[in-house]
Amino acid sequence: MKFNSRSYFNDIRSVLNEWDPEGLRPLEVAPIDEYDPEVKEIINLGNELSSEELGHKIQGLFLLSFDDHHPIEECIQVAEKILSSKHK
Repeated sequence: MKFNSRSYFNDIRSVLNEWDPEGLRPLEVAPIDEYDPEVKEIINLGNELSSEELGHKIQGLFLLSFDDHHPIEECIQVAEKILSSKHK
C-alpha cells in the first residue's frame, strides 16, 4: 500500500481538530486549518517515534505554539490516534 501524505495530513488535522486542545472549535468558530502549523510540525517529526515519544513532542509543540501545558497522558492518547491513522 502506498503512503498518501495528503491523507495523513488530513488524518492528523482531524485528530487535532477533534482534540481541540485550545478550545478554538475548528469548523464552528475557528477555521478548519487552525492547527495546520502543528500538523506540519508533527509530520516533520518523522514516523519512527513511539506514541510516548510523539506524545512528549506534541506536549512541547503546544506549549511553544500556545504557551499552554497539556497533561502528558492526554498528549500520548492523541499520539496513539495519530499513529493508528497512519496505519489504516
